[in-house]
Amino acid sequence: RGAGLGLLEHGDDLAVGKTRFLQGNLLGLDYEKIPLLTPAVLRGDYHYLPPGTADFKDEHFDAALVGLEVDVLNGGLPHGSVSPAVGIPLSKVGVQIVGFGKRNTAAVELRSEDTDDSGKEPDERRGTWHYGLIEHNALNSASTFLISTSSAAKRGIDFSLTRYADSAIRLNSEGSRTGISFNEYKGGEIYAEDEALALRTGVQGLSIQTPNGRELFWIGRFGLMRWNGINVLLLAVPVLAVLGWLVVRNFRMARELKEIRRLLAAHA
Repeated sequence: RGAGLGLLEHGDDLAVGKTRFLQGNLLGLDYEKIPLLTPAVLRGDYHYLPPGTADFKDEHFDAALVGLEVDVLNGGLPHGSVSPAVGIPLSKVGVQIVGFGKRNTAAVELRSEDTDDSGKEPDERRGTWHYGLIEHNALNSASTFLISTSSAAKRGIDFSLTRYADSAIRLNSEGSRTGISFNEYKGGEIYAEDEALALRTGVQGLSIQTPNGRELFWIGRFGLMRWNGINVLLLAVPVLAVLGWLVVRNFRMARELKEIRRLLAAHA
């Protein structure tokens, strides 16, 4: 038998049982119901026992669980290809959630058994998830893990309500184009290389600003620099002139001192 979806409510089987539903598809001729809501008929703490299961101690119980599996059987063309018989690209989507009417709250929400109990600490909750979202060897070299196509929105990712103990975002970066980029790299990028952090400026340079938005330091595309709006190279001219004058003066003083010592030695 294959495994299908059944539903038990208040311990009463809703007579899903054996059926020819989906016959000829993935499940074959018969499929066995798997209870979704069955606290009244499960053994112990959510232990579902298929018929004929040998007896065991509860502390040894374990099971591989999948709440819902969606199989996309793409026998047509791969994503991005256009059939001459159709004339337009056709998408292949595992789950599509469509909103109607007024504004909705969330397309997907993760919850635990006691989500609504605000008095519990995170490690006190039951049924929490180790990963919120995981991609498991399902992408290729041309894949994008997450994409947004809306022309405007308020925020991209908001972790402001959660304090993470080991980085809010971790990146595997080694060299240019493996870190964070801005505006198709025209705005610059940040990446790691040889265990050093690298910041590549944008086409128009790099601007470091004060909290009120005033430019404090700027580096241009050709190495030009401004500090508090003043060209650093212009400041360097008088500084270099003073340093040059000091060097010449010290050289002259050293030569004069040498001459005085020679004269004193001659009269000694």
